[in-house]
Amino acid sequence: MWAAICRTLPSATGSFNLYIKNLGPWSGGLEYRYLGREPLTPDNQIQSHGYGEWNGDVRFAFADDWRVGLGLYNILDHRADAAEFWYVDRLQGEAPEGIADLHTHPIEPRAVRLTLSKIF
Repeated sequence: MWAAICRTLPSATGSFNLYIKNLGPWSGGLEYRYLGREPLTPDNQIQSHGYGEWNGDVRFAFADDWRVGLGLYNILDHRADAAEFWYVDRLQGEAPEGIADLHTHPIEPRAVRLTLSKIF
């Protein structure tokens, strides 16, 4: 039982975060997230690819209770899959028993977010 559970865990996961605070009105952060390869089948024959991405943000406080922030996600515009699954499905026109194959959900491309907030 334990061997079966261990085979379903990713090879490695991690996050590196660097935060900068109290630089007058400025603050910000930089983050690297990593998810290693993991088995997608019980026999470990099919594995995910794993991925890593960099994200960052910078914020400025003004007028005592207002903040403006700029976030940049997937800074290097890395192309990878955030989720990978191996299962049998059947599309129209395929054999009734279906076909086992890899299904993926890609990570979002580089994105920018501008935030304006008020502290109450």
